[in-house]
Amino acid sequence: MIAFASTLACGSSAVFAKDEFFNSNGVRLRYVQQGTGEAVVLLHGQGGWIEEMWGESGVIDALAKRYHVIALDQRGYGQSDKPHDPSAYGAAMGDDVIRLLDHLRIQRAHIIGYSMGARVTSWLVVNKPNRLLSATLGGSTYYVDTPEERRTFEVQAKEAESDVIDPERVKRNNPGMTDVQVAEFIRKFKAMMDPLAVAANYRGTPGLFITETALSASKVPLFHIIGSLDTTRLAASRHLKDEVLPSTEFLVVEGATHASLPRRKEFVDAVDKFLARHPADVSAK
Repeated sequence: MIAFASTLACGSSAVFAKDEFFNSNGVRLRYVQQGTGEAVVLLHGQGGWIEEMWGESGVIDALAKRYHVIALDQRGYGQSDKPHDPSAYGAAMGDDVIRLLDHLRIQRAHIIGYSMGARVTSWLVVNKPNRLLSATLGGSTYYVDTPEERRTFEVQAKEAESDVIDPERVKRNNPGMTDVQVAEFIRKFKAMMDPLAVAANYRGTPGLFITETALSASKVPLFHIIGSLDTTRLAASRHLKDEVLPSTEFLVVEGATHASLPRRKEFVDAVDKFLARHPADVSAK
C-alpha cells in the first residue's frame, strides 16, 4: 500500500526564488537552494515534492538561517522527470544525490531524508559515506532484502498503477486526519503523481537494499526521529537504535504521526541541534 509519507498543507504556500535543474545520467531533476553555510540536502518522502514536504512545513526556511539548504524533487516526483522503467529507480536515487553534489561542486553534505528519503539516505550511509557529513532518518529507517519486502513492493506497485486511493487506508496511516483533510490529501497526491512512475519506483526499490551488518559498521553520525503515533514503524526504529547501531541519536516525538512529524517544531529544532553537533571540521576527523 502507498505509505503516504507526505505532509498535509494547511493553507500555506512556499515560494522559492529559482527552480534549478541538472542532468543525472539522462534524467532531468529539479532542485532549489536557499541560505549559506554547510550544505544540507533534503530528500522528501513517497508522494512528496519540495514545496509540499519541506516548504510548507517551514523546514527550509528554518535550516537556511545557518545552512546552505538544497532540496531535491526526487526522480518520479514533483517537477523532476518520471521514468516508467523500474531500473531507473533504486540505487539510481542515491546516485542522484551524489551527482547533485558534484553538479554544485560540494564535496560533503548533511543529508536529511524523510520516509522514502530516509531509505535513500540509509543507502548513502552504507555506499557513499565519504560524501556525508551526517545523516538524518526521519520517519523510516532502511530496506533489507526479504521475500515479504519484495511482495510488499509489488502490491504497492499494483495499487499505484490502479490510480485508486482508499481514504480509509490514508486514515489508518495518518491517525487524526479528518475526512476533509483526507480528501485534500488525496487530491494533492493524485494531481502531482504519475501512477506508472510511482509503480516503477516501488518495483525498483530493491536497488536500495542494504544489510544491517554494513550499516552497523558505519561511522557517519546518524540521527533517527520518529513520531510516537507512527506505530507501524516504531518497532523498526527501536531495532535500529537497540540492535543495529547503538550510536544512533534517537528521538520519539510524542503525539506525532508519520504525516505530521515534519511539520512539528520539535522535528526541525532537533535536526538543527543535531547538525550543530556535527560540523564539517569535526565530521572530517
